[in-house]
Amino acid sequence: MKEKEMNPTVTVLGSGCPIPTLERSGPAFALDIGTDISMIDCGPGALKQMMVAGLDVARSTKVFITHHHSDHTFDLGQFALGGWTLGRRALHIYGPSGTERIAHLWFEEMLGADIAYRAGLGRPTGGLIDIGSTDCGPGHIFENDEMTVTAAHGVHTTEDLAYRFDVGGRSIVFTGDTAPTDDIADLARGADVLFHESNLVPTARDAYAKTEGGLAVWESLQDHHTPPEKAGEIAQKAGVRQLVLIHFLPGADPRVAEELASSTFDGPVVAAEDLMRVEVGDEIMIHR
Repeated sequence: MKEKEMNPTVTVLGSGCPIPTLERSGPAFALDIGTDISMIDCGPGALKQMMVAGLDVARSTKVFITHHHSDHTFDLGQFALGGWTLGRRALHIYGPSGTERIAHLWFEEMLGADIAYRAGLGRPTGGLIDIGSTDCGPGHIFENDEMTVTAAHGVHTTEDLAYRFDVGGRSIVFTGDTAPTDDIADLARGADVLFHESNLVPTARDAYAKTEGGLAVWESLQDHHTPPEKAGEIAQKAGVRQLVLIHFLPGADPRVAEELASSTFDGPVVAAEDLMRVEVGDEIMIHR
């Protein structure tokens, strides 16, 4: 009897933001399609979170970076070198303009001597000395027999991409940091699941108000991030089956975020938690 193929499954490795908290690691997601795992962003703690989740790091051969802010990229070095020690033998990094230069800085200038040392230890060197990178823009990004990846621009302080993964008749979309934009609604049209940033939860403002300069920081976020109800509007316009809210600031109440998003989206809404798994099949299953 033919073994049943697994449903594409997303593990939320990190649902947080640049401000470290004990509850949420930096933004990172692992899309497991059975034969391969694609990383979407690689924030602080991503590799460790993969191991905590019980994922096979050796199968994580692709990273799709949404934008080059620290909270989305800081684990790239550890992910690359640590993943190689755990058996990965190929790695390619995709992202907006600047990705190739940043990969050069990481793996040739900053870690070049370290990589050369490790390459001489006797292990196979694939996935260590030949890490690939590609600068990408909106449109077609990647395709093989199992998966097609396309992208659209988000609206942020730096070039930002949202990614759509079409695999096995299922479609999953991830935003980076972004203000609400119809480009993402178009990218997510008819998708099964939309992971959309929901940075601007009102309870986070209350927490910011108690810190030095916090209200000024909060105001500076308004033009390039998304409130939950606007994420709901994007999901409604796109006609997705499930909305998952991501990228939470300290003080953000996930229940408030869900309620606000549900006021504008008719489908199910869930606020992401670290190590939550979203299994995308005929039924979308949330595993906590």
